[in-house]
Amino acid sequence: SWQDQGGEHPSSRGSWASAAAGSRGTSGDFGGGGGGIAEEVEAELMGLLDRCGQDTQLLGRFNKELNEVADAVDDQLRSVRGMGAMDADADLARQLQQQLEQEENQHQKRKAEEEDRQLQEFLRKERTCQVCSQQAPAPGEGGPGSVAVEQLTRCGHPVCSGCLSVQIEVDPPQRQSEYVCPCDGCSEALTEKDIKALLTGAEHDKFIDMGLQDAAGGALVKCPTGC
Repeated sequence: SWQDQGGEHPSSRGSWASAAAGSRGTSGDFGGGGGGIAEEVEAELMGLLDRCGQDTQLLGRFNKELNEVADAVDDQLRSVRGMGAMDADADLARQLQQQLEQEENQHQKRKAEEEDRQLQEFLRKERTCQVCSQQAPAPGEGGPGSVAVEQLTRCGHPVCSGCLSVQIEVDPPQRQSEYVCPCDGCSEALTEKDIKALLTGAEHDKFIDMGLQDAAGGALVKCPTGC
């Protein structure tokens, strides 16, 4: 060993290579023992190189394993990000579904309101006399003396009882067929249902009597006793 020869350990020189160079340079001073020292230094250097090579292999394997671990971690991170993206997509889908449901509910509400408006407008027109534009109260809202408006059976015109009564007073019918719609330009004959809904009981009886007279060709005579 270096201690037996009275010299320093090569580590105190900084490197084995420096020690080997110094030994070879002074081998002549030690005489016959210089060759043995050089061989020993060379053997130590070779051993050190072998150990360095082994360490290099270990370091390479360590780097490989480290890279594998890093790849595994990256895969896990990508998986976690993917799950996060799926959760985000699911949240977005739920939000879109809620928005669509709200829009559908609003659409149905607007549709129902529009249908109700159209129905009320239709009913209002049905309750409005086409002759004088007087409007009858809604069903269940009218009281005694309220205006009655009915759609005539044959022509469909809404007419109030007042307008029909005025027409009969101005131009009294002589035959049942002369009871006609009071709207301008319409000459559709009224039915018993129309007369009963719009006129008094006496006018309804008169209408029935005229029908009987028409059927008998005017040969019927009313009983003077009023029976």
